[in-house]
Amino acid sequence: MGYTHYFTQKQSVDPLMWQNFREHLDKLYHHYLANPISAEQICGGYLDKIIVLCDGLGENRLNDGSLFTDDGEALCFNGNAADDMNHETFIVQREIPVEDYWDCCKTAYKPYDVFVVAALLLLHNLCPGYFSVSSDGDIRDWQPVLDYVSKAFPYLILTLPEGIDVPEAG
Repeated sequence: MGYTHYFTQKQSVDPLMWQNFREHLDKLYHHYLANPISAEQICGGYLDKIIVLCDGLGENRLNDGSLFTDDGEALCFNGNAADDMNHETFIVQREIPVEDYWDCCKTAYKPYDVFVVAALLLLHNLCPGYFSVSSDGDIRDWQPVLDYVSKAFPYLILTLPEGIDVPEAG
């Protein structure tokens, strides 16, 4: 399955914006760890599996509630390889080697995709102007995750990236 998310990072992210993003994503993950539900319960279309996030190789569970490297400068996680719920590692770095750094993450719509989408939504909203985001998914895939994140942070006004399409009629 080739379900993929694409993003271009236009420049290195301002340290204060990155810190705000890190804090929000870590809070969302702490919230999830305290109230685990299946990806299907969030979005309906995923496998009915509890979301287990692991390191980039999909081997070590991230039970400490941080999805970031020890220095906090990079976001890095995958699904659980032990259950074959991993696919490509999702990595975003605060500092990039060149402007307009393009990357993608093929999740094959496995449960960890919920947090890939959540991270891209938070990057789009908390680091405005730094990222452009698109996806093989459309609003039907992204809106439920946006709703989940919005419930965790009711004080944020979150929007979908412009690159997330509305499906064509019939």
